Amino acid sequence: MKKIMMILTLTAIFAACSPYTLINSQVYDNVDMSSYKTFNFFPAKEDTRMPGVSVYDMQMIQKAIANEMIKRGYTQSDKPELMINLAIFAKAVVETKDALPYDGAFVRPVYYGRGFGYVGYYSDAQVVTDIHQEGSLSMDIVDVKKNERVYNAVMSTNIQPDMPNLKKPEKLAEATEFLFKKYPVKPLAVETK
Repeated sequence: MKKIMMILTLTAIFAACSPYTLINSQVYDNVDMSSYKTFNFFPAKEDTRMPGVSVYDMQMIQKAIANEMIKRGYTQSDKPELMINLAIFAKAVVETKDALPYDGAFVRPVYYGRGFGYVGYYSDAQVVTDIHQEGSLSMDIVDVKKNERVYNAVMSTNIQPDMPNLKKPEKLAEATEFLFKKYPVKPLAVETK
């Protein structure tokens, strides 16, 4: 029993350390994603990628996603049943906390009256604790015959100054594997010889 608890605890700790956050993973209209066999990508457009992401970068991301689709039994085709649309964007995130101290008795801000300047202008004062960029990758999968979106997944990560690490094939593979974490079709079992 202790070994099981130890393994579960370690798994939870390592899972919590992931640099990625899966924001959304949704199948629309209860579509059976395993009924499809082929896929391809919409061409990357300028307005679907953030500044600093080149066409080559988009091709590398497409290749990593194609590998995940192939692992699940799909085939890339010129006449696909599914088309995949990718969008990459970033936003600045400012994290703050309350500037005023809290008293322990009532868990509320301590106000000392207008003469001390804590009420009014300063009563909702915030202190900036962190400013960073958050990048997101959105993947929409569209049924070509119906021309309807059948699946959507969005993941995000903090963009650090060492972002070029995300451009390495092994990091892209890790990120796309995370993007497919809740995809309804699981990877096929690989036979070992």
